[in-house]
Amino acid sequence: MQIISLILSIGIIIWFWAWFLNQVFSRASKSGYKLRKSLLQCGILVFLLFIYEKALTLLGFNASFIFSHESLTLPSILLFLIYSFLIVIGIALLFGQSKNKKIGLQIISAILLLGGFSLSRDRLHITNIALYYILAAATEENFKFTLSHNQSEASLLQSPSNLLLFSLLASFSFSVIENLFALGTLLTQGEHITTGILLGRGLITAIIHLVATGSIALIIMKSRKIGSLTKYLLALTVGFVIHATYNLLLISKMQSISIVLGIGAGITLSYLIFHLDEIYE
Repeated sequence: MQIISLILSIGIIIWFWAWFLNQVFSRASKSGYKLRKSLLQCGILVFLLFIYEKALTLLGFNASFIFSHESLTLPSILLFLIYSFLIVIGIALLFGQSKNKKIGLQIISAILLLGGFSLSRDRLHITNIALYYILAAATEENFKFTLSHNQSEASLLQSPSNLLLFSLLASFSFSVIENLFALGTLLTQGEHITTGILLGRGLITAIIHLVATGSIALIIMKSRKIGSLTKYLLALTVGFVIHATYNLLLISKMQSISIVLGIGAGITLSYLIFHLDEIYE
C-alpha cells in the first residue's frame, strides 16, 4: 500500500511540474532562458547555504557565531546576514548588474527588512527558533529574486512581464535543487521517504517557493505609482511573510493548515501565470 501511495505521489508531482513547465517554459525560451544554467546557479546558492554552518565549525568558530535554530545570538545573526548579502552582491557582480538601480533598491530593502526583524525580535516577542526560520526564508527569497533580476535584465526579449516570468523560473530551479538536497540528506541519515514528505517537499513547498517570489515580482510590476523604495519594501515584505508563514506552520506542527495554505498557493500560482501574458499588463 505504501509503495502504491508513493507511486501516486510521484505521478501527481510529475503531472504538476509538467503543467507548470508547459505554461511557463514556452515563454522563457523566447527570452534566451537556459534551464541548465538556472539550475546550476541555484545549485551553487543552495550549496552555499548548506555548507555555511559546517564551514564555520571547521574554521573553529564557537557556538555563539553559528547561525542555527539551536543557538541564535546577535553575533551569529550579523555574521549570517553579512554572508548572505555578500552572496547577493556577488551575484550582481557576476552577472554584470552591480550598477543596476533595481538591484541596489532590492539590497537596501532587504537589509532594512532583515535588520528590522532581527533588532525588533524582543519587542515583537519573536522566539529564537521563529526568528531563525523567518531569516532563513527571507534569505532564500532574497537569493531567488536576485537571480530573477539578473535573468530579467539579461533577457534577449524585453517585456513587461519578464520579471515575473524569471521569478517563477528561478523559484522552480531553486526548489528543485533544495528538495534534492533535503531528500538526499534524509536518505543519508537512514530516514524513510513517506508520502507526506514527498508531497510536502515536491509539491506544497515548491508551490510556496513559486508564489512567494512570484508575488514579489507581481507587486513590483503593478505598483507603478508607488515610490521605488516603498514598492520594493512592500513587495519583499509580502514574499518574506508568505515563505516565513509556511515555515512557521511546519515547525508548529500545524500541517493541516499548511496543506490549506498550499492549496491557496496553488490557486495564487494560476493567477500569477495568468499575468505572464503582456495583454494583461
